[in-house]
Amino acid sequence: MKKFLVFIVIATSFLMFSGCDFIRGRSEIDELAFISTVGIDKSHKDINNYKMTLPIKSLKATRGSAQRKVQIISEEGNTLFEIGRKMTTYLEKNLFWGHVKFIVIGEEAAKDDIVKVFDFFMRNNQLGFNMKLLVVKDGTAEEAISKCKTNEYFFSERLEGIQKRSDRNAISGEVELLQFAKAADSNNVAAYIPCIKLVNKIQRDTDSSSIKDIELNGYALFKRVNNQFHFLDIITDEDARAFNFVRNKIKSGVLVVRNFEDSPISLEIVSSKTIIIPEFKDDKLSVLIKVDLKSNMAEAITKENDINDEAYKHFEKQQEEIVKSQIKDIIKLAQGYNTDIFGIGSIIYHKHPVKWQKIKGTFEKEFENIPFDVEVKSTINRTYEIKQPSGSKVGDN
Repeated sequence: MKKFLVFIVIATSFLMFSGCDFIRGRSEIDELAFISTVGIDKSHKDINNYKMTLPIKSLKATRGSAQRKVQIISEEGNTLFEIGRKMTTYLEKNLFWGHVKFIVIGEEAAKDDIVKVFDFFMRNNQLGFNMKLLVVKDGTAEEAISKCKTNEYFFSERLEGIQKRSDRNAISGEVELLQFAKAADSNNVAAYIPCIKLVNKIQRDTDSSSIKDIELNGYALFKRVNNQFHFLDIITDEDARAFNFVRNKIKSGVLVVRNFEDSPISLEIVSSKTIIIPEFKDDKLSVLIKVDLKSNMAEAITKENDINDEAYKHFEKQQEEIVKSQIKDIIKLAQGYNTDIFGIGSIIYHKHPVKWQKIKGTFEKEFENIPFDVEVKSTINRTYEIKQPSGSKVGDN
């Protein structure tokens, strides 16, 4: 027994004082290049190749502070794994993928069977499946990464900031790699990825005139066809909001209606609940979409006193008509592509499993012919801190 204890003590001491040199793949922290964002584009030199762009961030200590710097590198190759190995031939540090938060795909790369580019990330043992996906509308990932960094924020920090507030306008959202992979493996569910676009919105110093801003707006839609994932379209603004309405993903947003004097009234969405109800009559499928929408009056560009029951009903009716019209438009778009972008097939599978077995073979082909009905119930709850618009003469002496 004593010999056994002595052996344990010696073995433990060996492990404690010998370091981790025996662990394969181990690296000191100062030997690692930390990656937070990966950009993927199609090569302009060879259409069969990819181009990968990495912003590698570092903090350089100066007197009393740490200077934030980023080194942007790009490389091309047949596969992303090959590109990563090419980069090691001229980088002083080892690439560390464990901190990747975003995968940003240029629009051209997104149009080329996008599932292929995710194989590298799915196999990499340093990575999880919670990385967020984004498609650059009308641009490349390299351009987004190189032009959207500032002295105050790394590119990934800017992406985190705008995605945290994506529900404020209800025209975008978040999609993680695992979520997309599940959709890619389904024959009856289309997939989608939020889009960003490079814009000039924020005024900066002349030295920063080349810096672009990031606008989060819309989704890129994809459909599985013959074991390939085809790019369908990019939807933005009202179409993107209607897409979120149908999928019950609305948390907030703004709808503008008009008063009796044709002045704009801003309504802030405070809650929304959508229920999709598949209905069968004589084995014929139809779909009812019911939306229960509540909002508050956030602003009234008028001097008229609109705060009365008649005005409420007028605003609520307009709100209902706006949402109903936009939902009908996105349904028309989906049926034009003959693609279930809303996941209705999955709802039928769970609610009517026996019926689904009968129609699953023809559901995709018949999707464009399914009758849809849309019902919207709208309620305005309150007017916040004031009941009368500024400048209203009501109540004057």
